[in-house]
Amino acid sequence: MKLVIKISNTVLDKKPSLLEFALTLAELLKQGHRVTVVHGGRRILQQALTALTKGDSSNVSSVTDTALMVLCGRVNKTLSGILGANGIPAFGLCGADGNMVRLRRTHSSSLQQSFTAEVASVDSMWLDAISLHGGVPVLANIALGPDGQHHCLDSDQLAGACAAGWNADALIFLTEADGLKNADGSVVRWLEAGKIDEIARDATVGSGMSSKLHACHEALKHGVRRARILPFSQINSLSTFYFSKIEFGTEVIQAV
Repeated sequence: MKLVIKISNTVLDKKPSLLEFALTLAELLKQGHRVTVVHGGRRILQQALTALTKGDSSNVSSVTDTALMVLCGRVNKTLSGILGANGIPAFGLCGADGNMVRLRRTHSSSLQQSFTAEVASVDSMWLDAISLHGGVPVLANIALGPDGQHHCLDSDQLAGACAAGWNADALIFLTEADGLKNADGSVVRWLEAGKIDEIARDATVGSGMSSKLHACHEALKHGVRRARILPFSQINSLSTFYFSKIEFGTEVIQAV
């Protein structure tokens, strides 16, 4: 099976969690799965921008590329290094490598406030080349736009686009959250994709959950077979996710 796993920013901050992720990933590879890992790092990017501009927002544009390289270097290579130290042949990449990720512009604004570009398409050739030889692409949410500038992307959208472009069997978001919750606090186990726009308008649904739900919907529309938001606390169920029914997190499904 081809799996795209998006690992949340909060998990990236915790070394014990990363070690647990590495062990689970090793088990997936042992079972013969091919895996692509996608990550963000928005908090670290914002910290880098603040440090480089010393709080002067007028200087943001001149240091954006430097801040993005901090994200690509510090976060991406740290994650790849931890995986490598645990026997996983991880290849740290960003969307600009091999021109894998092609972008289109959205609204213009400061990187500290919103994204300025979104994924138009993903060329899966290098994901195939690496994973077919037992490697794991670890993709940071950075790509080169048609304006010649590097852009920080919505990592959830990037994960969904990777799953669609790679024709993945499953898209899985590993999060700190238990999943989408009902008004009574219980977790929604299965959500029809057609209801996502209505749910996303609910003020109680955070932007992070909303972006994951929309990414799941887009992936399913483009042929990805399964899409689930899975709490990291249940990472042990990941190795059986595609083959058995699990009762954790929220799975987005197409209407029957």
